[in-house]
Parts: sequence; structure tokens; C-alpha cells
Amino acid sequence: MKKFEIINILIVILFLTLGFIYKELTIALLWRKFHVNSIIGFQKFIESLSIEIKYDFNIWFLVIVPIIDISIFFIITIILLLLFIIRINRHKY
Repeated sequence: MKKFEIINILIVILFLTLGFIYKELTIALLWRKFHVNSIIGFQKFIESLSIEIKYDFNIWFLVIVPIIDISIFFIITIILLLLFIIRINRHKY
């Protein structure tokens, strides 16, 4: 394995570990700290879309809230893993 790949794997493991340690540091928490009114506006926008499309379920609580309640470190881990996989696949060919 190349040195770069080992460093990438260690960084992914670090962020995954931080995700388990700091579960309470979520996207919603950071968003609320920076600009709480934009969350409220985004919720209103999503709910108005669901009213226009006439969904029978609440998109905000069933889809958006679980996504923004994920630890920010898990999101970073997923992004890093995807970039790592893309880089490995690109160098294969």
C-alpha cells in the first residue's frame, strides 16, 4: 500500500472515532449555532414543497431531521471514504 493510502485510511479512522465520541456535535447543532432563522426558513420551504406535491407524510421529520441529526464527523467520514474510493478506482484504469 502506498503511504498516501495509509494516511487516508488513518484519517478516516480518526474521523469515525471522533464521530462515536462526539455524537452530539451534529449538523443541526452547528446550523442552529450559526443561523437559527435559516433552519426555520428551510423547514418552511420543505413543508411548502410537500404541501404542493401533496405527500401523505411529513418530509421534514421523516427525512430531513434524521439527516441533520447525524454527527458532523460521520458526514466527513462518508465524504472522505467516497473520495478515497473514487481515487482508488481512478488509478486502477
